[in-house]
Amino acid sequence: LIALGSDDLNALGSDQIAALTSNQIGALSSSQIGNLATEDFAILSTTQLRGIEAVDFGALTPNHLAVLNSAQIGALTSSQLATLDSADVAAILTSALPGLSAAQVAALSTAQLAAMSSEQLQTLNSAQLAGLTSTQMAGLATDDLNALTTAQFAALSTRQIAGLSTHQLANMESADLAALNTAQMRAIQPASLAALDSADFAAFTYTQIG
Repeated sequence: LIALGSDDLNALGSDQIAALTSNQIGALSSSQIGNLATEDFAILSTTQLRGIEAVDFGALTPNHLAVLNSAQIGALTSSQLATLDSADVAAILTSALPGLSAAQVAALSTAQLAAMSSEQLQTLNSAQLAGLTSTQMAGLATDDLNALTTAQFAALSTRQIAGLSTHQLANMESADLAALNTAQMRAIQPASLAALDSADFAAFTYTQIG
């Protein structure tokens, strides 16, 4: 397999690609992996995908990432995920993102999270959001935070809320602030509360501030 050129490798039938072991997949070079036809890459099993060395996984293009389903995305190792650049992350289908575990989400860099579109961020469920670290939360741009739905804000832990900066909270949409529960409100630092404007306070309910 190592001696096969890209054209020869892509000439293999889907049944032949599917028959390759994870060790055989792992033996492929970065060039071979990067030049693998997307239709062939799409049929790799989760076991085969995990067999790709991280250094070789980094040779994949956004077009490769765009053909993976949720099960395949969920099978990727943290080392493989770490090789994804902004274009790769942006190419992942919203239908595939639910496959990420909380641990995988926690392993994403702030740059990778920033590369997600509003639509991608809105697909993250409560379990995935729970995986976000304080550092990741602090690294989210205002636009990224405002891309989250009120239901997603309501799912954030008090630790995550406490990790938001004054600038982040001051630029949050009033509707999102209104979605916070009493425990989340109490987690906001006094200095951050002082930075909120009258529209933000008008959105709060008596239960939130009571």
